[in-house]
Amino acid sequence: MSTQTDFIEKIAPFAVADMKKNKILASITIAQACIETGYGRALLMMSNNAPFGVKAAETWLKNGGKAYSSKTGEVINGQSVSIVAAFRAYDSLAAAVEDHANILKLAYYNKSKGGKVPCDIVGCTDHQKAAECLLPYATGLNYVQSVQNVIKTYNLAQYDKGAVSVTIPQVTTPPVIIAPPIQSAQVFAVGGRVKILPEAVMYAGSTARIPEKYKNKVYTVQQVKPDKILIEELYSWVLTKDLQKAT
Repeated sequence: MSTQTDFIEKIAPFAVADMKKNKILASITIAQACIETGYGRALLMMSNNAPFGVKAAETWLKNGGKAYSSKTGEVINGQSVSIVAAFRAYDSLAAAVEDHANILKLAYYNKSKGGKVPCDIVGCTDHQKAAECLLPYATGLNYVQSVQNVIKTYNLAQYDKGAVSVTIPQVTTPPVIIAPPIQSAQVFAVGGRVKILPEAVMYAGSTARIPEKYKNKVYTVQQVKPDKILIEELYSWVLTKDLQKAT
């Protein structure tokens, strides 16, 4: 069997079991794990039962969550750099898949909760539409296309019927996984002024929603990290993608 087939068969039982519990299509879960780990070739991720590459924010660590460190690409002050970041680690693949489902239950991925996506990924039975709800997961439409390509190539929709033992097509050349393009970033600096965008939903690393009354107002930058900014007046972290520089 190929590496791709081996990995799919390894992750599939957990994805199917989770689909029955959390209503996230198994094909989506499997395809994302394939993309994030390169079909299980990312040994550091797999040794930490972490097939989805989820960053470990302060709240995760404070609540006793496990983590490991790994190099990753980020954009800092408009420059693409390699940094060491903390990622969530798990005791088992089952725990990782469960946490993945909890992430996809957030508002970002569900239209009825205010997410800027075409439908609710939770409960969606069309894998093409469900993949489109992953747009907030990574930068650009290419990530969505990659998920759809992997599902089609390996006929992962078979798993959405609840079966675990299925025939996976033998593919000599796996589909090209299109890496999301690095977007040009705004340059934020301590002491600078920013506004929270109207489409912002959650505070960084939190399930707490940003109240509407805090949006479109000017705040002061207290601290700067690669993917988030600490707002002095609110003393809360907000994702950089949810901010714009204020004049």
